[in-house]
Amino acid sequence: KINQDEFTGAHYIGDLVINKDATISWRLNGEAKPIRDFPLKDNKHEGAIEIFEMPFMINGEAQRNRYICGVDGYDDDASDTVSLGSIFVLDLFTDRIVAEYTGRPKYANDFFEICRRLGLFYNAQINYENDKKGMLGYFDRKNSTYLLSETLQSLKDAEMVRGNLYGNKKYGTNSGRFINARGRQLLRDWMMTPAHGDDAKLNLHKIRSIGLLLEAIKWNPNGNYDRISALGMLMLLREDRQKYLDARMSGGSIVTGTGLQFDRYFIKNSGGTLSHRREAWPDQIPGESL
Repeated sequence: KINQDEFTGAHYIGDLVINKDATISWRLNGEAKPIRDFPLKDNKHEGAIEIFEMPFMINGEAQRNRYICGVDGYDDDASDTVSLGSIFVLDLFTDRIVAEYTGRPKYANDFFEICRRLGLFYNAQINYENDKKGMLGYFDRKNSTYLLSETLQSLKDAEMVRGNLYGNKKYGTNSGRFINARGRQLLRDWMMTPAHGDDAKLNLHKIRSIGLLLEAIKWNPNGNYDRISALGMLMLLREDRQKYLDARMSGGSIVTGTGLQFDRYFIKNSGGTLSHRREAWPDQIPGESL
């Protein structure tokens, strides 16, 4: 039996603060309490940011194109349901979940700001459920829509979304029944994939979120599972990134960009999370980016 305190002892729990130079820093908050129980009796739980792995930094910022986020949000400040907001951050290089926030602050804008700061801290793109309108409006007011993923090409290719989308439908993903089911299938596949650098374990065994593990165990089609919904958005973006990278490869070659994230060592050893392994490695093309 695993001692929970020992298991979570290495996690960072606290706040992300904005510095005078507009950068984001981590600050320990000994009073903050992440939600690790499931199910809950109500939504009166603010929760806390829980970081399992700090971002890999280059020149003072998280490595570009390495991290992605998935969000299950809400719009109403008050609600009688047990629904919470939830966001997860995934490291595409290691295929591990590196951070989570699940909770319901007093105001919806406070949740949006937590998501924005996680996106900034990890230099990450965010996929969210766009049938909830508040998040886009908040990010727009904060000049941060560049953090939001646009409609996923993989969903267009599968004809799960159609037409030239604009306005609030330009960003994020609609949480319809078939798309949600697709997200859960991708989550299941990810969980059952051998862990990066450890073929004896699955990605499932590398999950550090106790609340997520409890929620996954108890999932059924009729309940409210905010973490599972957030991870569905995350896995849809992960799939899109994989297909996008594959589309940039032809004839056994990989088109790469500048920066450490495009170094052949990282791509070759990404275990398939960034690209398929190739024997031919072309020279870098200056100025070209994924």
